[in-house]
Amino acid sequence: MDIGDKAILDYGFCISSNANPSISDSIVSQGQQADKGIYSKTVTSVSINHKYYVRAFIKDDSEIKYGKELNFLIPTVLTINDTSKTVEFSSGSFTVNVISNTSWAAQSNQSWLTCTANGTGNGTITINYSDNISSTIRNASIIVTTYGNHP
Repeated sequence: MDIGDKAILDYGFCISSNANPSISDSIVSQGQQADKGIYSKTVTSVSINHKYYVRAFIKDDSEIKYGKELNFLIPTVLTINDTSKTVEFSSGSFTVNVISNTSWAAQSNQSWLTCTANGTGNGTITINYSDNISSTIRNASIIVTTYGNHP
């Protein structure tokens, strides 16, 4: 954006949940004097799984100019480091790491396999299993589900 030789009163970014954000929406101000070139700013306080629209603005004493509109979505992240495990016939436990940017809950589908119930953000699930008193191979699953909007 070019405003010629006019004095810059404010510049930065407008951000909104709606298209065509303007300075009447939330702004991330960079101050009064914009140097020529590229500028950036980290946006905080955004919600997971929410679409945002953003565009640059420059304000002088007579007008406001806007840049090209962009949009972005903060996705939910859930990564489990060990998705398959073979265990002994005797009881024991093991842990798996969770990488997430939201709240999550873990639940077993078998009574002989138990685990910690939930967490927020990155964490560890401790999984305990009881003795297998038969020679039958057992199978179980731990289901990890995300919920909520913030870590």
